[in-house]
Amino acid sequence: MYTPAVLKLQHVMDGREWRETTVLEHLCGQPLSPATDALPLRPLTPDRPSRTTASSYFLSGSPSYAPKVHAAFAGEHLTHELSSMDHPRRRHLEILLTTTPPASSPLETADSTDFVAAMADAVEALANAHARGVTHGDLSSTNLLYDGNQIVVLDWECGRVKESTHSSNNERTGTRDTMAVNQLMGAPHVPAHDVESLLVTIIKIVTQRFTPSPEDLEAWDVAVAALKWEWLALTVEDTTLAALRKSMWGANPLLLRTITQLLHKSEPALAKLLQDIARLNVPAWTTVTFEEGEYVFAGGAVTKRQWDDLRALFWNVKTFGSGPGAPVSE
Repeated sequence: MYTPAVLKLQHVMDGREWRETTVLEHLCGQPLSPATDALPLRPLTPDRPSRTTASSYFLSGSPSYAPKVHAAFAGEHLTHELSSMDHPRRRHLEILLTTTPPASSPLETADSTDFVAAMADAVEALANAHARGVTHGDLSSTNLLYDGNQIVVLDWECGRVKESTHSSNNERTGTRDTMAVNQLMGAPHVPAHDVESLLVTIIKIVTQRFTPSPEDLEAWDVAVAALKWEWLALTVEDTTLAALRKSMWGANPLLLRTITQLLHKSEPALAKLLQDIARLNVPAWTTVTFEEGEYVFAGGAVTKRQWDDLRALFWNVKTFGSGPGAPVSE
């Protein structure tokens, strides 16, 4: 059986030769190093030798949810459009050759049972990454795959390594339609934002993969449109989108009320999952105050109790059963 490989090219600015490679090295607990079965690599610019490195990278310390990196290298060149004679800017082309499990597929295609199992695995993957001192910074539906056995988390280039200077803490990262409320308001990335983005991703996937009955279709479409998942959200100001996202959280969030009521008719377990997610009120895990004309953000670490609450979400769904279940809040 052949395993498809992905060749990923990305520019790295600000004088950093490595970006995703740095994060994956830390995530897996040891650096990429030359291996006998590695691909032969060449610097991208013969007159400017660059660091080249390669490895089979199937390491015992590598977490199962990370893509397997077979080779990585980078080449440096001037960025003329961003440079001047006095202040030349350089950028690097980082290249990664990776593989993921051959049967992995987007979560939108999974049935309800596999979807819940995958999301439970995603929580464990995130908890493990944070324990290793790594945050992801860009969790969205396109960065999560599932092969029926395990979750695979892709695209770590926006990730941060604890106590590392390879990425600025003030650099805004993330996918706008799953970005944390406080990030939309200008907060630097903190671990709790990974959790919020994951849970918003779950809500997004549930609402996009569900097909209501014909008589509920119009009400469903109106309710989902209010969530601004689509590219039209790009026209919405950050503060407006932040307020919209914030209304998804709480004991009985107005923005999800119609969705959970309609979803409950055929998918009561998923309706309960969305309600339980909303009740966690994850944006409140980061304290926000307003001082001297600007927002000040504090906290953002995820506690053991909060990880346990996240795990309980999916345990409750798994034990919910296939019957009508608990009534959805009116």
